[in-house]
Amino acid sequence: MNNKSLPSLQSQRNYHSDVRAAKKEETRQHILDALVAKMLQGNFNLVSMEEIAAAAGIGVATLYRHFPNREALSDGLSNEFNRRVGGTTYPTTPDEIATYIQRDFAAFDKHPGLVQAFFLTEVGQNARSRGRSRRIHAIQASLSEVTGTLDESKRKQVTAVIAYLASLQSWMTMTTEFALSGAEVGQAVGWAIHILVNAVEQEVKDVKQ
Repeated sequence: MNNKSLPSLQSQRNYHSDVRAAKKEETRQHILDALVAKMLQGNFNLVSMEEIAAAAGIGVATLYRHFPNREALSDGLSNEFNRRVGGTTYPTTPDEIATYIQRDFAAFDKHPGLVQAFFLTEVGQNARSRGRSRRIHAIQASLSEVTGTLDESKRKQVTAVIAYLASLQSWMTMTTEFALSGAEVGQAVGWAIHILVNAVEQEVKDVKQ
């Protein structure tokens, strides 16, 4: 028998490892899909891990294997939201903040039900809270070249205003109360951010002079 024709032990291990990894990812995605579907149905009170497991049609132990705590589940749901609306990257420069907001707010128009579910449900709010901290950190870092020489209080004020303008809440408020499209909100917010960043840059220059 030609042993060369038989798969090596290592290749078999790699195959089974790949199959297990694919199955794990499939189950993980199924959990997130089930949770999003439940949110889109308007179930605002889906809060316990047991209810989430039931919605996904799995046991609680299986849920905990993929998401060991509520924080991990919220992180997964936050990433799933970003994946569905296309906002998987964060700004790294002041100019990119406005660019990314225009991209994201226009994308929200294509998924209004999902955006509202993340804004209104307790599960969505928890996920937004986890994602918001990462977004604010990215905004702080991207503004550092502009705000680096400001005193701490002024730096916090600038970051807070821009982070609020760049929030899902801005999209919700301006689309519902002013009947703007997401693209229009993105343009307005982008314009406001450019004005604010330019004003801060000018202020820093004036101080140096």
